Amino acid sequence: MSQNFPKWPLWLSLGAYLVLTAALIVAVPLGASPDEAAHWQYVEHIAQTGTLPVFRATSVSDPGYEFHQPPLYYLICAPLWKLLGTGVQNYACRVVSLLCGLGTIALIWSAARLLFSSNLRIAGAAAGVAAFLPLHQGVGAGSNNDALGGLICATLFFLMARFMVNGVTRRDVWQVGVVAGLGILTKNTALSVAIVALGALFWAARRENSSVSSPTALAMAFGLALLLGGPWLARNISLYGDPLVQTAFKAAFPPMGISEFAQGGIGLVSYLRGFLWVAFGTTWGFFGGPNSLLEATRPLAPSGPRVPQLALAPLMALCALFPLACALGWRRIDALDDAQKTTLRVWSIGILFVLLAWAQFAAQYFAGAQARYGHAALLPLCVLLAAGWVALWRSGRSLVLASLVVGASLILLTLLNVFGWKTLV
Repeated sequence: MSQNFPKWPLWLSLGAYLVLTAALIVAVPLGASPDEAAHWQYVEHIAQTGTLPVFRATSVSDPGYEFHQPPLYYLICAPLWKLLGTGVQNYACRVVSLLCGLGTIALIWSAARLLFSSNLRIAGAAAGVAAFLPLHQGVGAGSNNDALGGLICATLFFLMARFMVNGVTRRDVWQVGVVAGLGILTKNTALSVAIVALGALFWAARRENSSVSSPTALAMAFGLALLLGGPWLARNISLYGDPLVQTAFKAAFPPMGISEFAQGGIGLVSYLRGFLWVAFGTTWGFFGGPNSLLEATRPLAPSGPRVPQLALAPLMALCALFPLACALGWRRIDALDDAQKTTLRVWSIGILFVLLAWAQFAAQYFAGAQARYGHAALLPLCVLLAAGWVALWRSGRSLVLASLVVGASLILLTLLNVFGWKTLV
């Protein structure tokens, strides 16, 4: 890898993300992010009592309905909550998410550098996609465990790329174990990526350039993960009867998904159409957050979603065409070496696991259509999109001009939220 790799695209991406996400943090009223007030209750409970809360909610209207969440994000925020005054405490929780978002962009840059060291533009494009993506900005501007969960998953995807390219070392083993354990303590969606990372570690350790045997690598990493996350899982079994609190969660929040909507006359096609619409809208930040998107467009209406602001149609078309253009660009990608191929295969499995977990939740709860439930796969998706985007354009000038158009469009969407919609994904 080139040691003279220019870092200005990374700093530009980090600066843009910092400014745009900070603008959202300041402009969006407190509580305008989904379930934000309930996440503050979790932080406040730890700050005031020094203990973890117990989940006893029976509906969303009950206090503490987010108390089933793993505790790491809230433990990080609790000292700030205790030290700072009313109001400032809430913004401090948002800033913790912003810092996690910055870390995720840095990891995306590093992963793209590692995997595509012969085409240095891909790293800059990958960092730019993450920085200007309204979904990532919205996650980084809200008070919840999504941004920290995204950082954990991005770390696992980066580690998978590193040991696939360079071979497994003892450093990789303990780092995968520690990060997987932190994932258990952060968000249940991180488990999907952690499982793939452990499996990839076992498989990669079988190769000749690895310094650790497969059984040893898996045993060490899995043992470290359980050492960190096991007490939380054991506590859940003791309190609720299952390690992921799913039984208590479903008792408090009965499913309102495909089956229940079908009983109300909304068929599978309408449900899937609504799911895709909400996923698309919350990825690109149309109408701000999911609640304002639902109110403005009514995706489950018999006639399908409507777009009350027709001026947004060109932006919607561009956002829909961008990933398609990136996919077409992959037809021009130069031949990949074995390390790149194996990394992309493993990443594809990780993306699939995240999507399956997302689909399973969305099938039970229509609220699960929000794109933040797929945020765990941000790192590989940004690198894949960037590689296709760079390959699509024959000249550097065309690449720059096209990227400026896409970047300006995404900035416009963020500014529409800052000055208009004022809600978060």
